[in-house]
Amino acid sequence: MNSIIRDKQSEQVTPASTRNHFLRIAEFHDSIVNVVDSVFFSSDTPKDMCNDFRLLEKKVSNLANNKKGGLCLDLGCGHGHFVSVLEKLMSTIGVDFSPGMIRQAASRHSKSQFILANICELPFRRYIGDLIVVSWVVEFILDCDTLRKFLFQIRQTLNPTGTVLFADSLVCTHGETDEGIYESTEEWMEMHGLRPMVVKRKLWRPNTFERIISEAGLQVSEYLEGNLNWIMVCEKSEN
Repeated sequence: MNSIIRDKQSEQVTPASTRNHFLRIAEFHDSIVNVVDSVFFSSDTPKDMCNDFRLLEKKVSNLANNKKGGLCLDLGCGHGHFVSVLEKLMSTIGVDFSPGMIRQAASRHSKSQFILANICELPFRRYIGDLIVVSWVVEFILDCDTLRKFLFQIRQTLNPTGTVLFADSLVCTHGETDEGIYESTEEWMEMHGLRPMVVKRKLWRPNTFERIISEAGLQVSEYLEGNLNWIMVCEKSEN
């Protein structure tokens, strides 16, 4: 692990407002860690959501098979759902800013390694990732500047022939589809005995996201769209 971690801390400094937002999101994920499977990966999960998860799992598995034996970074790994797919084919490191999610992921996946970190201050050396997976993370980045910094770090971490997969939402919590920032109460939490929290998300339209990743030196090689979510597979651009 030490060989892929920077000797010094990242030079990126997250503004206080963004850091506080990430802490709020970490608190939200800590609070739902014990109900994630029943909400998102059970027979009660809505069909549209299940179909999108299957589409993403298939794409993650195919990319990991293409990079078999290499190193995968799962940024925003949560409780490790996709790590289950990845670690069968690649050495895998999961990164998340939720202590609860990291603890649960580590307890489930002894073959993989996990790091608690701010996704905008990644601790890795350059050019070590053969595959980077970023699923449902971008929606918690609220502004273009922070998104550019995050994407720049991904490009630095990705090796020259590496691949990065992004997946995010086409629809916000209460059915909103217009690009923008939405602050909503997660009312479904009450059904699971939890205190509903107010969570702020940014809905990024795919064409906006593609433009910003192009500015960061990445290019889209494949685009897939499910019922509720989009997937982009990217490589480094030549220029």
